Amino acid sequence: MKGIRYSITILCALFLLSASPAMSDESGLLKAGKWKGFYNMTGEDKFYQIQFIVNYRGSEESKDLKIEMINLDNGLRYQLTDIKIEGSQLQYKIPGNSDTKTCNLEKNDDKYEGECLSDQAKEGETSQISMRIPAE
Repeated sequence: MKGIRYSITILCALFLLSASPAMSDESGLLKAGKWKGFYNMTGEDKFYQIQFIVNYRGSEESKDLKIEMINLDNGLRYQLTDIKIEGSQLQYKIPGNSDTKTCNLEKNDDKYEGECLSDQAKEGETSQISMRIPAE
């Protein structure tokens, strides 16, 4: 009996240690809400504060993911396109006036982090981007 209690205690402790805020639900969808993050432009030292508004449109059977990215430093807004979630990968495009940036992010604890590549960039020029889950 002691062994069973010990095993249950260990399992509970491991679960609590590994628990982090849920970035997605059981279906793999991103959590709706206001995410925060940063973005730095290729060749610049400045990191812009970003807000991502994640929401869904459509019926329960056919949810359409929409993400709006707002640069909190200058007020520019972008509707992200070609959004894909595959395992721990999040991909999307940021359309701009003169170029489009393709972003690839990896799930890392309570955030997604990655790089964006402009279709006008020289080889090796990437921008850094992150998205942090909204607080409960």
